[in-house]
Amino acid sequence: MKKRMKLVVAGQSGDGATRTVGETLGTLLNRLNLMAHQTYRTLLSVIMSPDTIHTSFPISREQWLSPGDEDIDVCISLEPSSYKPNPAHRKNPAWDIKPNRASIIKFQDKIVNGGCIIYDSSKNIVPIEKLIKNFKKRNIHVYPLPAAAQCKEIGLERAKNIYMVGAFLGLINCNEGLQLLYTILEKRFISKGQDIVDKNITAAQSGFKAMGELIAQETHAPEYKIVPPPPEEREQTISVTGNEAFCIGALAAGCRALVGYPISPASPHLDFMSQYIEKYGGMVIQASSEIAAIHTVIGFAVAGMRAYTPTSGPGLSLMIEGIGHAAMMEIPTVILDAQRAGPDTGMPTKPEQADFDLVKAGSHGDIPKIILAPSDHEECLFMAAEAFNLAEIYQGLVIVLLDQTIAEGKKRIPKPDLSKIKIDRGKLLNAENLAKRKSKFQPHQITPTGVSSWIVLGKHEGTVIKKIGAEHTESGEIDATPEGRNKMHEKRMRKMDTYLRKHFKDPHVYGDIKTASIILVGWGSTKAILCDVLDRLEKYGINAALVHFTHLWPLDKERIKKYFPENTPVAVIEQNYTGQFANILEQILYKDVIRINKYSGKPFEPREILEKLQNFVQRGGISND
Repeated sequence: MKKRMKLVVAGQSGDGATRTVGETLGTLLNRLNLMAHQTYRTLLSVIMSPDTIHTSFPISREQWLSPGDEDIDVCISLEPSSYKPNPAHRKNPAWDIKPNRASIIKFQDKIVNGGCIIYDSSKNIVPIEKLIKNFKKRNIHVYPLPAAAQCKEIGLERAKNIYMVGAFLGLINCNEGLQLLYTILEKRFISKGQDIVDKNITAAQSGFKAMGELIAQETHAPEYKIVPPPPEEREQTISVTGNEAFCIGALAAGCRALVGYPISPASPHLDFMSQYIEKYGGMVIQASSEIAAIHTVIGFAVAGMRAYTPTSGPGLSLMIEGIGHAAMMEIPTVILDAQRAGPDTGMPTKPEQADFDLVKAGSHGDIPKIILAPSDHEECLFMAAEAFNLAEIYQGLVIVLLDQTIAEGKKRIPKPDLSKIKIDRGKLLNAENLAKRKSKFQPHQITPTGVSSWIVLGKHEGTVIKKIGAEHTESGEIDATPEGRNKMHEKRMRKMDTYLRKHFKDPHVYGDIKTASIILVGWGSTKAILCDVLDRLEKYGINAALVHFTHLWPLDKERIKKYFPENTPVAVIEQNYTGQFANILEQILYKDVIRINKYSGKPFEPREILEKLQNFVQRGGISND
């Protein structure tokens, strides 16, 4: 009996692979306290693309270290049999097979021996012998289900995807899941009338029953029953994407304005916040451009309201001037960069970690800025609050780097204790504090820490705030003298020294760095994959450790060095071509590191990293002792 499985739901754009089937199953399984992490969701950004969209789930009672490799236990294929790809994209003779089943073709070699394929056979049965000759040899179970045809008889052909959800629950023999699905369907469709609810429920029942009948006909049926924990053992959890988790953390931290321009994969921030922020007295503004967005956020911050702008690479590029403007004026500014593959339009719906250099050096001149990178969904939530606190404590820029893997991947996490979020507005003066001051308020007062006191614009009668983008005096008047420039520029840059002393957080360490024969390094979404690699290396008899960074910039060089013994090889794993973080680490450690990079638009698989490390072992780089 299978204790865990990898499910892929695939189809053409419009089939409902990622939303109707993927999100319904993800929500349902997570409510049963099964681990169903929607780890990878492809979306097409090219009209008439021959590629499929798909979403993948590792499913089990136990926590998976990572999404794992691309091995698939169950593939639900949703292509309509009438689908015809754009002839301009026909490079593979497999596309000429009728009916076309792009996802079966795409994933045929990924399906494990003894795995399953479930597909809609309403119009045609897939000619298995002609299409894929080795299915029978590999004992792969193929289940044709007339989803669309049966739902048409029910009176709602659009319910064919709910039929497939029911069929999957039949495959794993989860009656409790079927009952829960009824509740989910009731909530989702009741606004359209009870008749629509009833037809969807009937569709789910039909899929469950049809799958059961097919399995009963087999001599050696697959054993995929996964039993949820008993109700008394279930934890209180929520199921969120990284984008949604960040929004929740931002709201809990007092954010009351989101300003953005739609761009993948950051657009869900606009959708989520538009549903909830008004309940807390806030607002969402869809700006006319990313340039307008960042300057509107600057305006909110000057007025004392916590705000942020979500964007991705192309939008961030447009914000560069605004970044310099906020830095010179010392305005608390939070930017969320949900990275995607670039440059330019690049691949709008594919993950990458290639914006680190941009955010580190973005805008001309030397700029004090803080760069954070959550490594999982819980960190997204609590790091959102940390970003707002740091922005106001240091009156400057905080940029949070997500990437599409976390941003749009959905995961079940423990229900967060939002009481842990504390709001720290730094040296914000109220009327009482302002009245006690012996000297006149100066918005850019030079201090040993580089941090000045600040007030909210227009809140204190008789107090003037001057904020300009030119170099200035402590009071905000233009100052182009060498002496004034030196003092004010050094004042701003001292903030980073203060941050390193007071708020910089050391990387997370997994394993024993003192005894490790190799140290892996990652940041952002690679943590789960690298923890999986660490576990596999141990099984192979290789003692390794992982040093994973969340606070990317600035870095405390001396504190970081202690994590890397002088003679231990270091491998930096990141999703970009040049090894952007590896470049920084080499400068700190004064030695070369092994670079393992991927930039294909797909997340790392553990086996890919292991293969590259194995090559290093074979060259004598790692001792197995």
